[in-house]
Amino acid sequence: MAQAMTRNRFVTRLEKAINGSAKTQFEMAEALGYNNANIMTMFKKGTTRVPLEKVSILARELDIDPAELMRDWLATYMPDALPSLEELIGSPLSRSERSWITGLRKALGRVPPYDDRWADDLKKMVASTPAAAA
Repeated sequence: MAQAMTRNRFVTRLEKAINGSAKTQFEMAEALGYNNANIMTMFKKGTTRVPLEKVSILARELDIDPAELMRDWLATYMPDALPSLEELIGSPLSRSERSWITGLRKALGRVPPYDDRWADDLKKMVASTPAAAA
């Protein structure tokens, strides 16, 4: 059940990005190495799995953070392997997550270990920013 919900989220995100792109499906398919735009329809409907080696290219074509799309892909198609992969090579960091680390280094000179007691304060801080309202 959880896998189906994750898959639906992955496919829904992909469909929204493909439909909202200024690029044609043929342009996207071509960038992925396909010569038929129908593959994009199959990807966005979830009838064909996006090959692992195409995820980062597709993310760039759709202006989606590659790490976030890869994490969604792994959670969808390799949910049992994801924890092992993250243990061995770490979880891929999104652009937003990397910007937080850069900001912490700039503000504090270092990145301290996270403390769960900060969670409520962080949520309030982020919720009060203009970016959170967008």
